[in-house]
Amino acid sequence: MNVGGLRERKKQRTRDELAEAAFALAVERGLNGFTIDEVAAAADVSPRTFFNYFTSKEEAVVAHRDGAHAEFAAALAARPLDESPVEALRAAIVGRVRASSREAIREQLELLRLLRETPSLLPYLMSSFATTERLMAEVVAAHSGTDPDRDCYPRLVAACSMAALRTCYVMWEQEPRGTAKSLADAIDAAMTELGGGLPDPRDA
Repeated sequence: MNVGGLRERKKQRTRDELAEAAFALAVERGLNGFTIDEVAAAADVSPRTFFNYFTSKEEAVVAHRDGAHAEFAAALAARPLDESPVEALRAAIVGRVRASSREAIREQLELLRLLRETPSLLPYLMSSFATTERLMAEVVAAHSGTDPDRDCYPRLVAACSMAALRTCYVMWEQEPRGTAKSLADAIDAAMTELGGGLPDPRDA
């Protein structure tokens, strides 16, 4: 029996449950409408245990999206190495978004709403974005024969791709009825333009 592995899975499960509880309470009441004690109670742990995993409610709320990192990393790793870096990113991102459930789309919209209403979430969300950007840079490096720690290219492509994603999310949230298809289409178009060097629209 792998006791260490079991212990780590239990810790991860507790972390996930705390993050899920914090996010649900934030959606229902707003960030100022609940306490850390209530988050802990919803996850059936003590407030002291909460602080073993998170430093604040903001950190716990944003951690609700952490599970997406592993899925995204797997999708990126599955892309053929003979694809161009931007094409690999585009295919992985668009594929994951198209496969998103209605619940996942609703949660994304709720997170964007919370961010708009609660600026204190932004530093924690930017930290989460940095994790995603690092994954992107590593994939770009693998597809381009560069080093994500020493070369500018993989980090520049990853940063531009994250900027494109953030732009798409902001525009998509403003739609009357955002869907997985509409978000995927927007990201597909943005990444295609990025891969083409962002040509001047007046030349079209």
